[in-house]
Amino acid sequence: MTAAPSTAKILADFAEIREVLSLGADASHPKVSNFLKKHTFHPMVGKFSHGLQTNDFGNVRDYDSEDKADLILARFSAAYSPILNYDGLLLEQTKVNSTIPILFPSRAKPAFLIAHTVGFEGNRAVALFPENFVTSKHVHQSSSVFYFINKFVERFRKITLPFIQSARVNQSTFADILHLSDAQIAEVSSVWVHLHEHFHNQGPLPLPHWLPIKSSKSVAALEELRVDLLTILHAHKSISKIDSLLGRRVSQFVLAERALRYPIECHPENDYDARSSILFLNMLRTRRAVNWSEGTITFKNEKLMRAILDISQEIEALELKVSHQPKTIGYLKDFVKANCLATGNGNFQNLKVFGERRLDG
Repeated sequence: MTAAPSTAKILADFAEIREVLSLGADASHPKVSNFLKKHTFHPMVGKFSHGLQTNDFGNVRDYDSEDKADLILARFSAAYSPILNYDGLLLEQTKVNSTIPILFPSRAKPAFLIAHTVGFEGNRAVALFPENFVTSKHVHQSSSVFYFINKFVERFRKITLPFIQSARVNQSTFADILHLSDAQIAEVSSVWVHLHEHFHNQGPLPLPHWLPIKSSKSVAALEELRVDLLTILHAHKSISKIDSLLGRRVSQFVLAERALRYPIECHPENDYDARSSILFLNMLRTRRAVNWSEGTITFKNEKLMRAILDISQEIEALELKVSHQPKTIGYLKDFVKANCLATGNGNFQNLKVFGERRLDG
């Protein structure tokens, strides 16, 4: 996959002015002015120029949400990526099975990241969210979320799959994803993010309306677990009716990623995804759907889907209560704390199986 020469050249030239922009240069700076004049024919450069004058890149975000952009240039901000600032990227969008968007409308845009400036480097930069654009405009429910599928492929190959293939996990739970090609991993990942974003917009406390109360690490962890439980359940039930093998693969893939990968990369004290994994495993354990001893995790396949459904229903009931009584929002944090922390010492439970592998040190 290669980008069109014109857009590749624009991005390369943009990378040359990134530093001066990050230091505060405006459109009058010679390098910036030359860039804008040289590429004025491209609509994205026009949108970027307007954003630069107003320090508001909502016009880029909205344009990009209309499925017109493979080139995106803007000013971004994200707490998890301090180097993200004036950055650009080239994307090649991919599609999921045509029946899936009919059943599950989604703002997710799975795409291959073809090229990018330095702000999108690193393991944590796996998506571009509408919240990342520097703008005063509100995020709309239809605002696109771009997921960089090639990074999902790389992450699964380097982190998740080796962990599953080690002696630490019973492989029978993941039989359909042990030998996937890169193209198959990309397909499964694309369905995952499509369903993931669909379910963010569903339920008693949907995003983006309730995003302000779901931004703390604990409540964000609960939200990520909530939508991936629904993804697993509907992959198992609905996607399997479209393509039985794809449904099994998606279900197993999301289970592996949500339950296993995040604590390998990060500590739950600092990362809401890792916290969601500990929450998930502990809730499965209380339902006797998983156990571990001497560093080995064993999923009880015969109890797994029933336990996942039960956890999903428990979270939905909790959110329904909060939606009717907003003052009870603290219940969400208390719920996560009660299911993540060991009684008495305030430490996260069951990290030993991941500790030797955790990549953040």
